[in-house]
Amino acid sequence: DVLDTNQIPMPLELKASGTDYINIEINDISLPTLTILFFVIFISSTVQSTTSFGFNLIATPIFLIFFDPEQVIPILMPLTASVNIGIILLNSQIPEFKKSSILIFGGLIGIPIGIIILSKSHPDYLKISTGLIILTFAILTTTIPEKLNFKRNSIQDFIIGLGSGIFATSTSLSGPLIVLYLTNTNTPKAEFRRIISCFLLFIQIFSIITLIFAGYINLETLTLGVKLLPAIILPFFIAIKILKSINENLFKSIVLGIVIFSSISAIMSSLIPLI
Repeated sequence: DVLDTNQIPMPLELKASGTDYINIEINDISLPTLTILFFVIFISSTVQSTTSFGFNLIATPIFLIFFDPEQVIPILMPLTASVNIGIILLNSQIPEFKKSSILIFGGLIGIPIGIIILSKSHPDYLKISTGLIILTFAILTTTIPEKLNFKRNSIQDFIIGLGSGIFATSTSLSGPLIVLYLTNTNTPKAEFRRIISCFLLFIQIFSIITLIFAGYINLETLTLGVKLLPAIILPFFIAIKILKSINENLFKSIVLGIVIFSSISAIMSSLIPLI
């Protein structure tokens, strides 16, 4: 009899994701890979706990090396929401709802649009575009002057919120756009942190609810999230003390280097199979 290769089962640790490249099954992650992901979450949580943003900016491109975007977003969204809640509780921050309302409104409208983009986009192209978006934000963060003296208004708030909501569920990047916006509108530091925390909290919670109903967050993604959960708890107690002994400019350079390197890696991991 002629052997039908289509009947040969694929190894448990690998799967094809509708594309030519092969990704890791969530349930079959090896210990070395899990260790890498744990370390990435720890670094991401450390950055988030000191700046109120940056978790997904660091974690997403590295996770994209191992998983499809449709897996990365459901894995990271509950984790980054947990970090944000922890920051609010630990620092006794009162969310700035009044000054965040229009941003949140725009973000809530953008969330289902992001889900549609996620469901309709080719995984390779979505991974490449996500890497390019992260790379662009990293470059803008270092090249745009600290203050461009823009003035906030309702229309701008809605547009920025809408874009952030779309990014939240299509790429997991709900923070960078609003960070660049507030940074360049003369928003005081304390108010900046309260607005960011309030906006991200609402967007992340509603994104999680939407992803659950859309079937993206499931038992597999939650199980992996639980395994990585200790990595977001430790930074609350030790990261800030560690960072006090590190030069701020050096720290920013290290973070930027990680973001750029991981973004390029994520892009290349998708480009190679397409060549």
